[in-house]
Amino acid sequence: MRLATNQNPFQLSEPLNIIHRAWRLAVGATPIPQRHRLDPRDLKQHVERTFILEQKSTDDFRIRLAGQAVCNQIGMEIRGMPAVSMFALDDRQALT
Repeated sequence: MRLATNQNPFQLSEPLNIIHRAWRLAVGATPIPQRHRLDPRDLKQHVERTFILEQKSTDDFRIRLAGQAVCNQIGMEIRGMPAVSMFALDDRQALT
């Protein structure tokens, strides 16, 4: 099922539509979904190109899930690592 144009102003690709739909359903009335509301199985075959961050504290975001394509692009398994590890060392300063 494709989203109507007024629901998809950015004309997302079908894989992104699936991910966006799962995110919207999990969010509910909150700005971001609670952990138990976002099930990676809802992302189906697109989970390999997906990553999910988890906030551990105010300034500590960890990679909760990282699909195989994401890990391959970075060159290692990144699950559990700080989110900043996905950025080059020179670019990390701009994140703080």
